Parts: sequence; C-alpha cells; structure tokens
Amino acid sequence: RGYDVELRGRYVEGFPMDSGAFVGEVQTYSVFDFNFGYDLPFAAGTRWSVNVQNILDKEHKEFVGAPVLGRLILSRLTYTF
Repeated sequence: RGYDVELRGRYVEGFPMDSGAFVGEVQTYSVFDFNFGYDLPFAAGTRWSVNVQNILDKEHKEFVGAPVLGRLILSRLTYTF
C-alpha cells in the first residue's frame, strides 16, 4: 500500500558501570519508539519517513557521564533509481 508503521518498546534493566572515569549505576529505563514511512505517489521511487525515538519524552541516561536524553525526531526523504 506504500506505507509502513512501527511501534517499538525498549526496556533496559539498570546495571553497574565501570569504564575508566565513568563509574556508577545506569538506572532502569523503558521507552517507546515510533516509525512511519510513505512512498510518495506523485514521484516514483521517492519515500518520506519519520522516526521518533522516545515518543513519550521520558528523560533518562543510557550511559554514566552521558547527558540526559529525551525525545528525538528524525525525518528523511529518499529517492531510489
């Protein structure tokens, strides 16, 4: 039909970390991601897609010493010939 949709959940159990200067505990977190892709009907071979990571904007850290992460939205337009 020219489109696809995906909803994905990610769960990471907390874990201890010891990597050089980065020592501590990464807290448990879970987030949901959403992806949508659409083949543009007026331009053969052209596709538009949107990827939303952490759609609910749950702030979390994935690494000791890393910044707090929130929602990230990426859009892409591709052409295949």
